[in-house]
Amino acid sequence: MKFLTDFKKRFHSGAIAKCWHACAPSFPLARTFYGVPVYMDFRDNVDDWTKSRDELEKREVALLDLAGRLKSGTVWDVGANIGLFSVRAAVNGISCVAFELSPKACRLMERTVSRTRLPIQIVKRAFTLNPVSYIPPDSAFAENALAVAPSGEGTLTSCGFEEAERLYGTPTLLKMDIEGGEKEFFDSAAFKEWILRRNVLWCVEVHRAKLGCSPEWTDVPHCTLDGEHVLYAPSEAALAEIVPSI
Repeated sequence: MKFLTDFKKRFHSGAIAKCWHACAPSFPLARTFYGVPVYMDFRDNVDDWTKSRDELEKREVALLDLAGRLKSGTVWDVGANIGLFSVRAAVNGISCVAFELSPKACRLMERTVSRTRLPIQIVKRAFTLNPVSYIPPDSAFAENALAVAPSGEGTLTSCGFEEAERLYGTPTLLKMDIEGGEKEFFDSAAFKEWILRRNVLWCVEVHRAKLGCSPEWTDVPHCTLDGEHVLYAPSEAALAEIVPSI
């Protein structure tokens, strides 16, 4: 295990990552997370399965605590990957809709849901401001980003937020981690109006380094949960209710 820990510290350098992806076998394995088994891929999710149970549950702890504090409603887990945020909320009895662009990650989530019977609905589509055609990734990496492409063989169509609401109802909380794709949502007046009009809590990972800027809505009540996650709310009261410490 120490070898894997040391390896992970250097893993995200290009040469090592390419070597691991080329040589490591890909197969599912389950780890216990908040009392239930969660499936992940040996090759693609090395940063998750090499953690102890305590480390896994404390990774992005402010975000996971947010999921644990919800008492009702529905969560949209946008950029769900293998579904850790969805599982945390679902263990608390909250219904989740998990949007994920990786078919492989979706299959892992399906195994988790099949075994646990948690209230998680899996949407095998990327989530974007407006529908676009994209090429789905062949891995279950947590850092898969959208690869936009002309419509044709091998492409899928993403789900826009308005279509998502028609299909799955209005969420209480929208958690978003889409590897830099968040900026189009920050820049959209229509999405901002929808968040405020629908009384949706929006928890977004800003990915400042990838965006090369710090997008924000200064005129909307918000708080920073940790270094990257920012929670926006339609009112100060709604923000204080879900994050009492602010």
